[in-house]
Amino acid sequence: MKALVQVSAFDVKKALANKHQKDFFLTEVKSGSAWNGTDNRIMDAIAMKKSYAKPLITGYEVKVTRSDFLQDNKFYTYLPLCHELYIVTPSKLVQREELPVEIGLIWYDPETKTLKTKKKPPPRNIEISVDMLQYIIFNRLDSDRIPFHSTKAEHLKAWLAGEEDNIALGTAVRNKMTAELSRLESELQTVERRKQRMEDTLEEYTLVKKVMLKNGWDGFSDPIYWLGQRLKQGYPPILDDVMKDLQSAMSRLEGVKT
Repeated sequence: MKALVQVSAFDVKKALANKHQKDFFLTEVKSGSAWNGTDNRIMDAIAMKKSYAKPLITGYEVKVTRSDFLQDNKFYTYLPLCHELYIVTPSKLVQREELPVEIGLIWYDPETKTLKTKKKPPPRNIEISVDMLQYIIFNRLDSDRIPFHSTKAEHLKAWLAGEEDNIALGTAVRNKMTAELSRLESELQTVERRKQRMEDTLEEYTLVKKVMLKNGWDGFSDPIYWLGQRLKQGYPPILDDVMKDLQSAMSRLEGVKT
């Protein structure tokens, strides 16, 4: 027997958010502010079509268990707040015959993470709630971004399951990593150039050292001092060139070290 896949409200809301990428989408929307003294209702999600000519507010009530659907019928009170109202459940949890004509039904498939409309409600004309719009403007002006959770427990469950898709964090990390990689690449190129200069300088110094050893240098005493003393004794002018080459090589080696 095939095991049932457990569905969370977060899974369903994420699918709804994907469905309404071009709309203004919000979760946990209150019917108004607490300051107006009314008994506020909270819809699990709404989608507002961005149209002046044909405004459309779609309300969603998410039910992930059979008992939740049977025990809670407050979603009927959401009808005055939206042009269309849907109950969204895991596949086959609720049948279309169980809902009145005014309320639609959408099934969520946990395996494909997709939504399927099983019952579409008839269009209704409503007077858009000023109280709800004021709540959205004053408290929820920006669309929700994943993750969205109605409780801290739901947030932690999604985090533990690795289901959160924090786009802002991912973008920031990606940008930081790109900048860091660019910096490291630049430093590597600098090190490679210094390495090449050091190899060239060591090669020059080795040649100068061979000449000095052939002319009596013991290989241990200060080479600059030794050359100076030899030059005072009237050595051939070629030693002047050797002296200059040695000083240049020593100077370049010191430069590479710093």
